[in-house]
Amino acid sequence: MASERLLIKTGEKSTASLWQTRMLWLLGSESIDDRQDRAVLDTNLSSLYDSRSRIVHQGDTVVDRADLSEMRTRAAHAIFAFVEMWALGKTQEEIIKSLDNKMKGI
Repeated sequence: MASERLLIKTGEKSTASLWQTRMLWLLGSESIDDRQDRAVLDTNLSSLYDSRSRIVHQGDTVVDRADLSEMRTRAAHAIFAFVEMWALGKTQEEIIKSLDNKMKGI
């Protein structure tokens, strides 16, 4: 949920696809050379978002420990990546715009 707050602008409709794509780029998709590795990360992020949705929207309290650990790790990496960019003077909006431009190949 912390990474979702960082990656979804205030007033912007949050979707699994939008979060997942921005996370993929934030976590270094462009540095992942192998398409298969990128696909594995994409599948992993999708699974984590599904778990997050069950917790938030259905009140699911039974969470696989491996998923919980992975959620913590991915959120920590996202926060660290954001802090690095903030330290360079970028705003949340600029960071998101940069991620969206990478998605579009700009």
